Amino acid sequence: MQRQCTGAATIVSRLVATLGLALSIAACSGGSGGNGGGVIIDDFGVEPATVTTQVPISGGTVVLPNVATIFFPASSFTVATDVSVTTSSSTEIGDIFANTSAIFAPGSRLNHDIRINIGVMPINGDVAAVDVSVTVPAAFLAALADGYDVEVFTLISNNGGEENYVTFDLITGAFDANVGAVAATIPAGAFVDAHTLDGTFELVLLLASTPETIAATSSANAAPSSCPLDPIRCPVESGCTVTSDFQENILDPADARRHNHTGADYLAASGSTVVAAKSGRVLHSEPDNGALGNVIVIQHDDASRTLYAHLQNRDVDVDAAVDAGDHIGLSGSTGQSSNPHLHFEYVPNGTAPGSKKRIDPHACLRGPDRFVGTWRITEDAASSDPGCSGTSSFDATISIQEGTYFVSFPSGITVTTTTSTSNSLGVAFSGNFYDDGGTTSETGSGTFTRGGSFAGSTRWSWTDGTYSCSGTSEFSGQKF
Repeated sequence: MQRQCTGAATIVSRLVATLGLALSIAACSGGSGGNGGGVIIDDFGVEPATVTTQVPISGGTVVLPNVATIFFPASSFTVATDVSVTTSSSTEIGDIFANTSAIFAPGSRLNHDIRINIGVMPINGDVAAVDVSVTVPAAFLAALADGYDVEVFTLISNNGGEENYVTFDLITGAFDANVGAVAATIPAGAFVDAHTLDGTFELVLLLASTPETIAATSSANAAPSSCPLDPIRCPVESGCTVTSDFQENILDPADARRHNHTGADYLAASGSTVVAAKSGRVLHSEPDNGALGNVIVIQHDDASRTLYAHLQNRDVDVDAAVDAGDHIGLSGSTGQSSNPHLHFEYVPNGTAPGSKKRIDPHACLRGPDRFVGTWRITEDAASSDPGCSGTSSFDATISIQEGTYFVSFPSGITVTTTTSTSNSLGVAFSGNFYDDGGTTSETGSGTFTRGGSFAGSTRWSWTDGTYSCSGTSEFSGQKF
């Protein structure tokens, strides 16, 4: 959230008008620097307090003075509903934020959270979302480091098929220095009952700072239109098969609740190799914290970040430099996970215009690495059967895409071979070298480096039941 009025003026004006107050919304000024990241600010400017207001079906506003104003649009509730707003300094909420927000690289945060309880009736998810304006205490602004923005976070339920826990999500909004408040629109799905002991639905808000977004960029190498970024590689070395999709505020008719899944879950047996999706530096590498389990966060060269959760092993330390495709750990089922898999998240941090929110990482996976070179087929000198070609050698074009060879021979016959690992070219090949029938079998091996070259050789044999030939294949090429 930039220090600007964009998006805030409309919301704040509407909230102020509802209260019957006079206020001028003008251009915003820049924020002040502070003491650096990681500071917990323990001053809301007021004593802990609670206010309860009945909101009719026609909508209404609930105000906790000097703390927050919440506007519910018409038909938010099907009956008049008592809404309470409370400040709290719950250790539980602080721990959840500390354990699940690393991908946003938060700096200072307010020790007090704001809880908006609407009782046992869930908010009507089919109406407009709730507008909030949260007062930013002077102590928080004084501690705001240069290069950081004020943000609102909300507690949400993360419901993947193989995981279920509460986590914090960043809400897009804007800080207005003229009113000393940050304004945002909160989706209905942020009212959750997963953390309450009495089954009531509650919205939990927390103020924290995060690094400013970088300038928006675009690239000719951008991924499909559903992803605004340059493509990233699959973080599971054996391949990315989705077991649970990224979801944002999706209404489930079965329970009338809004569901979120903050990343993509990939099929990965315990001990599968997990690799860096992009080059960068390890920002966070922490042991099992009860939600994400063993988790790694990498900040990439373009300031975007990726998160790898529920790991069995973490094999990189904080500040380690990694290249795309480097081994960083092994998949597992640590934390609140029911089965082995990799939970993978992606945050652009401005690489997509103005966005710090999580996006669907699977939409950003690029195509597999491709290598192109030459496959030279040479017959043994002793291969003089009439069924053989009668030539000493001929060349084929080979391309490799994440373990699969596509070999095109001069005759137009295409033969496909496969390999099982990313660093060795183990060939298990069957097809036909010749256009007059018969079967060719071939075995061999080779290697390639992530830097972009490959080379190897095989022995092959061919027969049509009557005649037979044999020879050698040699292949080499470069990544493109």
